[in-house]
Amino acid sequence: MSPAPEGFSLRLIDAKHTFGQVNHPPEGNVNDLISDLNIDNKPIEETVQSHTEKIAELQTNGQRYRKEIAELKSLLALSSEVVKIKANVQSEMLQFRSEILQLRNGINEVNTLTNNHGKFGKKCSSYNWWRGLLRKNAFQQGLDPGTSSSAAAFVIDELSSTKHFLRAIEFTFSNHKEDEESWKALKALKQGKETIEQFNITFNSLLYTVDLSDASKCEIYADAIHPEIVNLGLQRGGWSGVTNLEARQAMAITLANDVAEVVALERSRAKGITARVKQKIINAPQRGIVPVPRVPVQALPKLSEGTPMDLDAISANVGFTYALFKAECLDAGICARCGGNYNSVNQDQGGCPIQVENQLTLGNKLMMWKDWGGYV
Repeated sequence: MSPAPEGFSLRLIDAKHTFGQVNHPPEGNVNDLISDLNIDNKPIEETVQSHTEKIAELQTNGQRYRKEIAELKSLLALSSEVVKIKANVQSEMLQFRSEILQLRNGINEVNTLTNNHGKFGKKCSSYNWWRGLLRKNAFQQGLDPGTSSSAAAFVIDELSSTKHFLRAIEFTFSNHKEDEESWKALKALKQGKETIEQFNITFNSLLYTVDLSDASKCEIYADAIHPEIVNLGLQRGGWSGVTNLEARQAMAITLANDVAEVVALERSRAKGITARVKQKIINAPQRGIVPVPRVPVQALPKLSEGTPMDLDAISANVGFTYALFKAECLDAGICARCGGNYNSVNQDQGGCPIQVENQLTLGNKLMMWKDWGGYV
């Protein structure tokens, strides 16, 4: 430590003014301190009170909302139950509908047994049948059939059990001519204006009510559909060899889609044949045939269906012979009987496979001959 300088003397310093020392006054109330500062604290008190009221209000609302939330949770469970009911209601309604239909069918069966609208005992077959059973039952027991009632014991077979009773009803009221009627309806069925798909449904609904072999089914089906479909199947081949009805129906659907196109092609081909026949007639030498004078239309006799002998008989008058017509048809690849294509089917069968009633008439043949340019 260095020595004190010359003339240095110690001097006492007051503790109040000592550096770094702060004299803290005693702490009092905050409000007193603020009041000492002359600050107005009224707005702060109002704000605190307002906030207190809002907090109390929020607490009250929270309690009320807590109740509402609990109610909403219970409603969610109810909503899930409603969704389940909505999912099952459709199936339940369908089941209810089927039960109603079954009940209605049972009522209809009862109506068929009581199909008379008159009084009981007056032309009511089911009632008379029931009365007959009761009289028979009374007679078997030696009772008076006229005065006995259903209260008597049942001794006959028809009333011995429910099974025997229902069997008696079926035997008495069933249609014993159902097979015969189904067979007639099937034989009379024709395609008409129905599409081949619609006709197949109708045909199958009647087919399985009778007992037929596969060959008979195919034969009846071929007679029922449009002959154009059958002709096209015979021309393309494979139709006659099909003995399964489902396969033949599938083949008929395919052929039916092509019939319209084939008819258009045949018409176009016929026009070309007509042109060739006209050219042959023009180039042919004159036969010296004197044309027959025209007669009034009303004086012409009605043409018959015609046979080869009929055609030869009138050839002298109309300048037309069946042999010449047949030769022209063969040259053009046409069957002289039905007007269809002449193919291997005609050769194998030795003639036209089409039935006689579906073949060309005399008028049709004369019209074809005239369209080809022949002399009539």
